[in-house]
Amino acid sequence: MQTPLVYCADTKRNARPMQGAVAQERAPEAVQQDAAASDATAEATHQVSRLISQKFGVARAKAGQISAAVMSAASKYSLPPALLLAIISVESRFKEKARGANGATGLMQVVPAAQKQLVRNTDLTEATANIVEAGSAILQVMSSPLAVT
Repeated sequence: MQTPLVYCADTKRNARPMQGAVAQERAPEAVQQDAAASDATAEATHQVSRLISQKFGVARAKAGQISAAVMSAASKYSLPPALLLAIISVESRFKEKARGANGATGLMQVVPAAQKQLVRNTDLTEATANIVEAGSAILQVMSSPLAVT
């Protein structure tokens, strides 16, 4: 029976296969680390959800949906969850249907007229769409070193 290859990457360019006993020992560690990271993310999502519910009076189910969307967007766009939560808190006080005078819509107060390409066919009053598909994507683009303001 042949031992499966497990890759050890010191850097993305320096990936090398590991064989034998070392490979077999590291595989369970990686699984355990993934499980621990998943547990930590679930716990953080739960704590954020509880905070949103208590501090802003958002229903528990809705707070859970918002916190899951925040954690997803934070991971997808490499943004701090605290930054996303702060923006939502200031811009909409966690009110999904919030509307600003300039047409800003939803939790992150996305202005559809300014982001036509990104928000086409997107319901900005829906938490996941507003946070993951629009607001966080705009924030990541605007925080990029190449962004033109």
